[in-house]
Amino acid sequence: MWFWEYESCDDCGKCFKICWGVKDNLWKQVMNRDDELGGSLCVDCFIIRANKKRIELRQEDFTLEIFNPQI
Repeated sequence: MWFWEYESCDDCGKCFKICWGVKDNLWKQVMNRDDELGGSLCVDCFIIRANKKRIELRQEDFTLEIFNPQI
């Protein structure tokens, strides 16, 4: 078994310990992806990408929770 301590952002490289998600259609719009490969962005970089594309973000589009793999 392996231990996954954190995620790191594909854009800025920073590590983050917040599990967050957005609706699939919004992710695909911001990321320009139609595949299931995903990617990993911190919330800040996702918001920056969305703003550059003038994509409206709403609080109800997001889910957030603290990532604690030791539980």
